[in-house]
Amino acid sequence: MRARKKPVEVECIRYDPPNNCHEVWDFCGWDWKDHDPSDCGRHAEVLLETYNGFVPAHPGDYIIRGVEGELYPCDADIFAKTYEVVEE
Repeated sequence: MRARKKPVEVECIRYDPPNNCHEVWDFCGWDWKDHDPSDCGRHAEVLLETYNGFVPAHPGDYIIRGVEGELYPCDADIFAKTYEVVEE
C-alpha cells in the first residue's frame, strides 16, 4: 500500500535564539514573565511537551502547531523537504 499525506496547513515558527525568543514564547502559549534570561542564549534548546513526552527544539528548528493544537519540533532540513510556506 502507498499513501499520500493530506495537504494540511499548520502554523509554525523558526526558533532563532536570541533573535525571536519572545515570539516563540508567545507562539507556544508560554508566559514570558516566567522565562529565565539564560533560556534565550544562542545555543539554548526549548523543551516542548508533545504526545511523546518532552522533546527539545534546537536553534534553527521549526516549531509546528499540529492540527490538534499540539507542538512539536522539526529539523530545518526536514521542514524544507516536507513543507511549503504559504504565507509569512
